[in-house]
Amino acid sequence: MRVFVGVKTELGRAYQVRERVRKLRGVKCACTIYRGPYDVIITVDVPDLKDFETLALYELPRIQGVLDYESFLTASPDDKEEAGWTPDPIFSPSKK
Repeated sequence: MRVFVGVKTELGRAYQVRERVRKLRGVKCACTIYRGPYDVIITVDVPDLKDFETLALYELPRIQGVLDYESFLTASPDDKEEAGWTPDPIFSPSKK
């Protein structure tokens, strides 16, 4: 499962946050951004949603300099199967 995370940092802390985030389990890439709503963009590859929850709820918020973050979970069919997701019957196309 791949997740992209946009991180807002305290002024002048983007590089420090980026370096700390790169050491977290599952983080494949962390880049400093020069324009836009986020200061750091992270790419995370984890086996399932539970592993991402650990990062998002316990590890990322504890990094000094992190003010806020937003997660973007991918929704391709391959990612859903790898994560063990089952289709929601409300949103699944009906079979005819």
